[in-house]
Amino acid sequence: MPPAMSILPILSARRACLLLLLGLAMARAAGQGMDADWFPVDANPLFDGPVRAMAEAADGTLYFAGEFSQVGAVAASNIASWDGSTWSALGSGTNARINAIALSGGELYAAGEFSKAGGATALGIARWDGSEWSALGSGLNGKAHAVAASRGEVHVGGKFTTAGGANANNIAVWDGSSWSALGSGTNNTVRAIDLSGSTVRVGGDFTSPASHVASWNGESWSALGSGLNRPVACLASDDGSLVAGGSFFMSGTTSLGIGIAQWNGSAWLPVGSGASGTVRTVAIRRGEIFAGGSLTTAGGSPAANIARWDGDEWSAFGSGTDDDVLAMLVSVQDLFVGGAFTMAGGMAADRVAATTLVYEPEFVFELDGEGIVDPGDPIEIRSVVDGTGDRLLTITNIGNRAGDLPDVAIVADDTVGEGETDPVDSSELFAADTSGYDAELALGESTSLVISGTPEEDGTFRAVLEIGNEADEDVETITFPLSLVTTDAATLYAEAAAAAGLEDDDALPDATPFDDGIANILKYAFNLPLDRAGGFAMAADGSAGLPIGRLVEDGGSWFWELTYLRRRGSGLVDTPMISTELGNYAAMTGEATTEFAATGFERVTVAEPVDLGDGLPRFSVVEVVLPEVE
Repeated sequence: MPPAMSILPILSARRACLLLLLGLAMARAAGQGMDADWFPVDANPLFDGPVRAMAEAADGTLYFAGEFSQVGAVAASNIASWDGSTWSALGSGTNARINAIALSGGELYAAGEFSKAGGATALGIARWDGSEWSALGSGLNGKAHAVAASRGEVHVGGKFTTAGGANANNIAVWDGSSWSALGSGTNNTVRAIDLSGSTVRVGGDFTSPASHVASWNGESWSALGSGLNRPVACLASDDGSLVAGGSFFMSGTTSLGIGIAQWNGSAWLPVGSGASGTVRTVAIRRGEIFAGGSLTTAGGSPAANIARWDGDEWSAFGSGTDDDVLAMLVSVQDLFVGGAFTMAGGMAADRVAATTLVYEPEFVFELDGEGIVDPGDPIEIRSVVDGTGDRLLTITNIGNRAGDLPDVAIVADDTVGEGETDPVDSSELFAADTSGYDAELALGESTSLVISGTPEEDGTFRAVLEIGNEADEDVETITFPLSLVTTDAATLYAEAAAAAGLEDDDALPDATPFDDGIANILKYAFNLPLDRAGGFAMAADGSAGLPIGRLVEDGGSWFWELTYLRRRGSGLVDTPMISTELGNYAAMTGEATTEFAATGFERVTVAEPVDLGDGLPRFSVVEVVLPEVE
């Protein structure tokens, strides 16, 4: 069959955006005689009473609540904020202690034993909008011990029988305008709430609807396995994992160790041999569990009120604290603790302190922006012979320490393939473009590599991509097997058309199945969707769209500049053309430059000198040809 061809008229012309670290003014451990990298939140004396709850806003502001009247030199009634340099009261605070706080939608919710917030009546629960306090309806007729907020709803647990004047046994939800019960609630105090999507999980002193821990699905309560044999004081979840803390030691007939257990979706499991004492607060981060309370040991080893489980064993945070830990907050690289203590790690710490969590950098890899690949997963590149195919590998540091990956290389694959007696070194057919690569990745930062392959003959060719840091023996080299597979232009186009749902005549290269005047082959060539009508002119630095032409001036001379996308490794033949009339186009002879635009595409710019004195317009087309299969 003859080659498929399409020509696109263009133009005529005569002239022409976390990680905000907390920024705390902190005195680190060096030279202060403290252990386990403990450091104060502020160098000045802090709270004059226990801190029972903490939360961090998106902008890094920290909120502390409990039972106090003074923070340093600032009068603050049971709640205060720290912006990294200054303590602030939240209005006139509350008239009694706060047991829990939660942030959602730019607002803070406080739950406790107060009857006033900001001087106005607010029974057990109140909202701070950044400038003033307000009640949530008529509030509760008892004490609130837990609060969790998400998706416009506020769940509150405690010891009460009504919320907003309606019956609600120890657990209720506020929807922004009114209170509702969660079924028949519980038969005793709710002390902890964990939200996981639409599921509400609670822990406390109750034995009904389940033994000390239960789950609400929006319609009914259910038990979590056999429950726990004594009260639950706290719950925490991360990435599907749920941990409970309290004074329990059994689930049904299963021994758990003391005070802490992990739910695996069907049963409660021990966390090592647990801790001695009562676990009053728990936190989870990247598989590690942090437990605080009135503890003396964890896993059989001394641990003064705080300990960490790394998945294999328990460890203490130096000499710990001299009194109970009642609240914990895991930030980017630090763990903040609050409680009744006045010493932490051998230093003075009036009810609040922090310690550094030491992790290694952790990298994740995404291919073409479409999905995660793990080290060792094969990366396939497809191209026509003498073309260049590519893939975009994006690397993100999701750890809480900076990491360096300066060494990038493509080496021979030393494995023996089918039909081979010796490894074949095809590494010279591959390339790694590091021009936009940043080897130093701070917390949350990303960088990208363009991995390309240029086959010189038909076949499948192999190599290995290595990414690492030869100067750091603690950094393990990351490898990805590479394969370069040859194909033909017609096959690549047919696969794209099929993926777009085009069939029969609608899938032909020169077809316009959506009657928009843009042939399939042009949409394919210029990175436009094949499965819908319409097109648009690309931006000058764009990665999709129809070609654009413009007059530009450089050093007193004028040029007609045509910019368009070229699909790499596709076998398409593109020819930029120019004319002074609509017709009689000739190939442009000006200098062409290329740059990476997107995975599988490069941006081509051709500049042709023009004489504006002739008074003639300029028109351009890009001829795109899909070669026939030989």
